[in-house]
Amino acid sequence: MTGGASDPVRDRALDDGWRPALVGPGGGWSYRDLDVASDRLARRLAARDLGAGRVGSVLLPPTRSAVMAVHAVPRTGAALAAADPRWSEPELVRFLDRLVPHLVIHDPEWRPPAECGYRQVETFTVRDGRPVALSVPGPGGRDRVEPIEVAGVHSIVWTSGTTGARRGVKLTLQSHLASARAAIERLSLGPQDRWAATLSLAQIGGLALALRAAVAGSCLVTTGRGFDAAEIGLLIDGGRVTHLSLVPTMLRRLLNRSRGRVAPPALRCLLVGGDATPPELLDDALSAGLPVALTYGLTEAASQVATAPPRHVLRKRGTVGPPLRGIELQIGPDDEILVRGPTLMRGYVGEPVGAAKTGE
Repeated sequence: MTGGASDPVRDRALDDGWRPALVGPGGGWSYRDLDVASDRLARRLAARDLGAGRVGSVLLPPTRSAVMAVHAVPRTGAALAAADPRWSEPELVRFLDRLVPHLVIHDPEWRPPAECGYRQVETFTVRDGRPVALSVPGPGGRDRVEPIEVAGVHSIVWTSGTTGARRGVKLTLQSHLASARAAIERLSLGPQDRWAATLSLAQIGGLALALRAAVAGSCLVTTGRGFDAAEIGLLIDGGRVTHLSLVPTMLRRLLNRSRGRVAPPALRCLLVGGDATPPELLDDALSAGLPVALTYGLTEAASQVATAPPRHVLRKRGTVGPPLRGIELQIGPDDEILVRGPTLMRGYVGEPVGAAKTGE
């Protein structure tokens, strides 16, 4: 399989493939290693008829296997749909019931719920960055009634559901790349940086990070379990990460763990978003010398919409800064936030494009 001119991992592998792409349990990979591993998996998936017009799901924590898989699925021409192993069974059932992926790529320990016994869903297992086995459920269940239109769609990302039921957002590669480039510019991200993969790849923040790192040529630091305050604290103390993505509850847990410790100079940015950051929490973080950046974003805009780097937050506490390059914001007549720009989604799964108020 080939990534094409707009495949960020392939481009990085060709330009300076020796740079580290990720480090973590199981060892490290250069961008050339990641490119080869993703290509190898893409070929295996394509051999199982995963391709254009179909959906491939990745059900893995943010490990190197997951990073490989999220780059491999789009190389087959299929739309990527990541799920979180920590979701409850009803949440997972709804996800699979709505999308009915052709393949589910998962850890060998995962077992699909009985309610998800679709005839057309195969499971493909990976461990430690390598394919392990393929299994096909027996007869039973039902086929998808309404095919999902995924032509030109890079990924389908589930919203958080904070304002209602979760919805599947269809994003193009162009939306992801526009978001990555704008965020890289705002945060001055480069090949020297190491960003801890603390967010689920089923969240736009986690998926956007995997793509942004490749565009910037920076290194992902995986833990194998997502966010663990003690483990992340050790990475920070050892100067092994420069950037972190956190939601406010994660920031509080990190502060509780690291009380009294001084952040090392290597730590350049704690990007906090996903919910409003309480003023007292922000005050505690800044008093501890943490380089907090605040961001406002949404799945429908492929992650960040407005971001205030640490120096801006210090000058004006609580600000999320101006919109990123290419993004326009406007307050509508009903006080809704309207967004326009190259990062916007193609639409929701099962809903017409015009159903979203995006300001487009």
